[in-house]
Amino acid sequence: MSTTTFVSAESKKKGLLQGLPPDQAHMAGTELYKPELTLEDLFGEDVPSGSALLDQVLAVYGDGHIDVPWFAPGENGKQMIRTIVRSPLSRELQLSTVEAYKNRILAESISQVAAGEPVFKFRSSARQWPIEAGTWNHRVAAVYAAAEEDTEKANHNIQTVLKRGLVSVKVVHPMIPPAIWRRFIITHNLFHSGSGSNFLDYLEDSLRLESEWELTCSQTGLHSQSAAYRNAYRNFVLAKSCLVGRVGTYGHRPSETQTHYYTGPLLMYDV
Repeated sequence: MSTTTFVSAESKKKGLLQGLPPDQAHMAGTELYKPELTLEDLFGEDVPSGSALLDQVLAVYGDGHIDVPWFAPGENGKQMIRTIVRSPLSRELQLSTVEAYKNRILAESISQVAAGEPVFKFRSSARQWPIEAGTWNHRVAAVYAAAEEDTEKANHNIQTVLKRGLVSVKVVHPMIPPAIWRRFIITHNLFHSGSGSNFLDYLEDSLRLESEWELTCSQTGLHSQSAAYRNAYRNFVLAKSCLVGRVGTYGHRPSETQTHYYTGPLLMYDV
């Protein structure tokens, strides 16, 4: 006769920052910068979600603010290079979105305040250009496209943008673990109406969470015939996923008739 065992509250995974306020995160030392670190390693099973996650990550890995020019001298000191590149952890650019942003910049310029907050990361501890854009990737590509199109440097809107650069940009530490940086990027994109995240982002996290759930079941003895299974599964998804939120269609604002609610492995549509 088989028996079912459950993990007690005392045996739940504890995170490096458990019991530490964000301003004392440095007490965790170099453990914070191990490349394999995940959010679960930081916070245990109580991973914050949404804007709370963004605030917590910036509190732990924030590396100040800097002004970022659009171009700067390269290694030879003569040829000007682009100072901002797309993060390899962000999804591929939508060319149609870049084109739409480019046309708007040429016609109206672009406001750093109205367009959402850029958050960047230097690619190494040397802190040299180019810097990696965690957010603002489509707008960055659009600015460079508009600059290329304005060959005569006669368009006041784009020339003003290039002259001003980006002011007081938040940066995270160059050694922020990739899994944490990627989750920050995806979560941040849920809060603006630009390109945002697509369902490939969601499905990838869904598969990861599903694997973790299967591991949890094998460790606890919980199975689909258990009376507590449904509630346990729902609580697991809501606790583990920082992607719970409302997102619209790919590259557009949510509409009243087409809204997607994402809750990890459970994908529910109200279409």
